[in-house]
Amino acid sequence: MIRHALAVLLLAVGVQSAPAQQTAEPSPAMEGERALEAMPLEAGTDALTSATDDRLSLQVRVPADGPSLIVEQREVALLAGRNRIRIRDLPQTLRDLSLHWQLDGPSEPVRLSRISRDASAWEAGLFVEAGGSRRLTLTYLVDGLNRGVDYRMALPAQDTETPARLTAAVTVDNRTGTDLDNARLSVALGNGGMTHLEAQGPWPSNTLLRIRPKPPTRVAVEQSLVTQARGDLPAESLWRPAVQYLLEIEALEQPPAPDTPVTLVTTDNPPRPLGEGRFATTAEGMPAVIGGNSDAVTVRRVQAAYRDEGEGEIDIAWRIALHNRDNEAHRITLVERIDGGWTIEEGEDDWRRTPIGLSRVVDLAAGERREVGYRIRLVR
Repeated sequence: MIRHALAVLLLAVGVQSAPAQQTAEPSPAMEGERALEAMPLEAGTDALTSATDDRLSLQVRVPADGPSLIVEQREVALLAGRNRIRIRDLPQTLRDLSLHWQLDGPSEPVRLSRISRDASAWEAGLFVEAGGSRRLTLTYLVDGLNRGVDYRMALPAQDTETPARLTAAVTVDNRTGTDLDNARLSVALGNGGMTHLEAQGPWPSNTLLRIRPKPPTRVAVEQSLVTQARGDLPAESLWRPAVQYLLEIEALEQPPAPDTPVTLVTTDNPPRPLGEGRFATTAEGMPAVIGGNSDAVTVRRVQAAYRDEGEGEIDIAWRIALHNRDNEAHRITLVERIDGGWTIEEGEDDWRRTPIGLSRVVDLAAGERREVGYRIRLVR
């Protein structure tokens, strides 16, 4: 702890423009290398210790990948003459070669040395003409701050025009080995944007911090269904792929990155869980959520043909049976993933080619049954 009593007794000196920050010396300081040992402090005194209690501010930038950047400021109280400053409570995951420092005032330490017996402490020597309180700025990179972003979407009934409510939550796991109380956070959202948060209280090491960056956003959602399958692989028997919700979102600023998780619930009180989904981008470039499971429409796939035609060509045909079991109409999008080179032989007028294969939108009346299909020639 900095000797706060010294800060009260000593008059603060005038602050001049501070020099640029300097780079730390990561090698542990050996006892024989300390020049200050030859010129000790006055009898009864010890090194002036700076700990987390002396922090004036703490700012943390957490990127999507890689180490986090921390800038913290501390108040240190110096004696007139020669001082030894011991800086404690730095993260154990601090990258040594990234540590820089800047001390306000006419003079500052020219080197910092890690204390060999304490991995989270560094030490510096300094001579000042007049004692007083100074501001020390530390800048460094740390590992061990892991962040995650996820969403919750509350969906109204499909036959209403009520908007859905989309809520984001940011999770940051502190594994740095030190407390990051009251930190001001800038956290990457994964879509190129950053969100600014306040820890607002204690945040000890080995603790998860979960914050909602802003209130729920009302978004217009067009609800339909989707089923996805591989159209280029052999299938020996009838197959029933899952039918999920397809939620196309209109006019959403900075949509989440694809594959970001989202939990789906209804707007009922209490909410009814619908399942987990993932953000995606439609063929038209609109943000959407695919997830949850619906039993309103069933899908049965039968592979009508899978024949090797020689010279690396394979003839593949599918029959897809749809049944709307609900008492209201539904729209379902069929997404077929087809890898490699291929041409469509049958169904070209009904199916649309996409970057990953084929897709088709089918509108089903209440209780309607329908069979669709296509044929492709695959080149391996």
